[in-house]
Amino acid sequence: MLGAVEYTFDDYLPKGTKTEWYESDTGYVSDEANVASLAYEREGSYVYYSYTSKNEGAYVEFPKFYYNGYVARDEMGDDLQVYKGDKNRVRVYLDKTDTPKIIRLWYHVPWYLTLACAISMGLWIGCLVLVNARVLRRIKL
Repeated sequence: MLGAVEYTFDDYLPKGTKTEWYESDTGYVSDEANVASLAYEREGSYVYYSYTSKNEGAYVEFPKFYYNGYVARDEMGDDLQVYKGDKNRVRVYLDKTDTPKIIRLWYHVPWYLTLACAISMGLWIGCLVLVNARVLRRIKL
């Protein structure tokens, strides 16, 4: 095969997502006139967002690809609904509040994926033990 191969990251994006939608790493607030964004912080896979909102029904879209499994909670530990927003971003609707409120957003890894990783690790360790036992047996002979 001769020639150049065209390679883009589009193959790895969720269906319907365009690369130019993620050229900047900023979120989006639906009603900037009535929502005050106080803080936005990323710590590892967690996002913390602090705000006040004069109206009910405003939302924030985080610069993260939407996948089933995202969890959003307020500082009291109450679950907030997470939706697929415009341009395939994670959308969380904001409560009306005069006092600053904090949202914590993260991707929750399903229990079965954790179990599969643990089983895989156990099998790798078991294989290493068997190989070492065979090597040691051959050395002793």
